[in-house]
Amino acid sequence: MASIVTLDQQEFGTLMFLFGIREIPGFPELQTPVSGEVAETAARSLMEKGYLAEGEEEPSISMELAAMLRVLREQDGGFAVLKRDREKVLRHLAFYFSGEMILQLEARQEGEGYQMLGLPYLPLAVGSLAGQIGVFKNKETRLLLETGLDEADLEKELGIDQTLVEQMWIMTGWDRLGDEKGCIFFLWEMADRQILFQMSGERVKVTEPDKADLVNACTWWMSKVHGQSMRDKGIA
Repeated sequence: MASIVTLDQQEFGTLMFLFGIREIPGFPELQTPVSGEVAETAARSLMEKGYLAEGEEEPSISMELAAMLRVLREQDGGFAVLKRDREKVLRHLAFYFSGEMILQLEARQEGEGYQMLGLPYLPLAVGSLAGQIGVFKNKETRLLLETGLDEADLEKELGIDQTLVEQMWIMTGWDRLGDEKGCIFFLWEMADRQILFQMSGERVKVTEPDKADLVNACTWWMSKVHGQSMRDKGIA
């Protein structure tokens, strides 16, 4: 998988129906069409793009697109990323893992649909996430706090004025058992620093991470799920 596929919401829903995909973790708004008319319009659009072709019994999906949809249908886990400011979502994407296959799904600017990208190697997914974060403000890592969630008054203990937070990243990981408790991150972006909250069970660790520690913290779950999926499918 090396191609980029761009779809609108109705096209995506139609393909989900044809490929037997009920839902896509991280993108609850993506659902199958609610009417036959919508499906017919989306199918014509997919044919014009070359993603769908008429068959004797049912439409056939192009091989590259079928490979991407198979990852979504059979994925063993993933990692979702949401960036927002105080008014709106700025970036929304997720990575899905199935054996050797890695798929990146991203919501484009409002009204411009979704983009799927096949990533053949884990370092490309790590690099893609690092590229999404883009700016790394801390020169070295500093531990601010590590405590139980039920014991934490974070704003008071950290002495942080939340009105200074310009942007926030929310990152969550899950596996096929739905275990997301082990992978929840919040990254606060301020004018001169970044603060990372790592949730694990009933604990929270708060740091000002440098580039390497920030990338490693946010990608360890991707590495874990990718490796486990390969082992489960007899690849590694």
